Amino acid sequence: MAEPKQPRKSKKAQKKITIVRPPVQIFGHRGNSGYFPENSIKAFKSCLEISGISGAEIDVQMTRDGEVIVYHDEDLTRFGGPKAKIPTTSWNEIKKIDIGSYYGPEFAGTTIPLLDDLMALLPENSEDFLLNIELKISPVLKGENLKTFVHRLYTQVDSWVDPRKILFSSFNWDCLDILRHYSQEMRLGVLTDQPDERGWISKVKQLNAEFLIVPMSKCDPEFIALVTEELEAGIIAYTEFDYKLKE
Repeated sequence: MAEPKQPRKSKKAQKKITIVRPPVQIFGHRGNSGYFPENSIKAFKSCLEISGISGAEIDVQMTRDGEVIVYHDEDLTRFGGPKAKIPTTSWNEIKKIDIGSYYGPEFAGTTIPLLDDLMALLPENSEDFLLNIELKISPVLKGENLKTFVHRLYTQVDSWVDPRKILFSSFNWDCLDILRHYSQEMRLGVLTDQPDERGWISKVKQLNAEFLIVPMSKCDPEFIALVTEELEAGIIAYTEFDYKLKE
């Protein structure tokens, strides 16, 4: 008796998936904020001094009297200062705030720097170090005041380096629109903490932004595949930790 025929194996070719892993670069979020007070001169200098760090992200805002400062929060309450929003507070009030003691007694006396203080530290040949300046836009900063802030920031950066070498980013896409008008070569990053809402796809395309910037917790393989399929932009993933306590 002939043996029963075995089921023929399908000759359908298996789909080959090739995963291309782009080089990963490390940026200091608010400077090297794991070891120094965030957005401080020491945190920024540390990023410049460590060979494994490719750049630094800092946050900027404008005070009531038009000074561009390096600071993240909407107000100063985290560091014992007034509850008033940064754009309604004078530089004279802000520069007296001790932000260092929040992180530890060894940092007592650390104050909020001006953007000029950090720009002065950039080496002349800063091609290998990418500075990402995030524009923090308070709800009270609207209309002409918003345009004034963006213009002041742009001209201030321009007094130190070619602004086209800096990456400008923001959750407020209106200010990115303003920056794009300065130059089609401006390096822009679209920030979103709601990547599921897909509005960022059209914004990145409209601005021809270089990067999409999202929380690290959102960067799963499915999301990365979506960005790769839809856009030519790179991805910057930022951490979401409070560095008050160092281990």
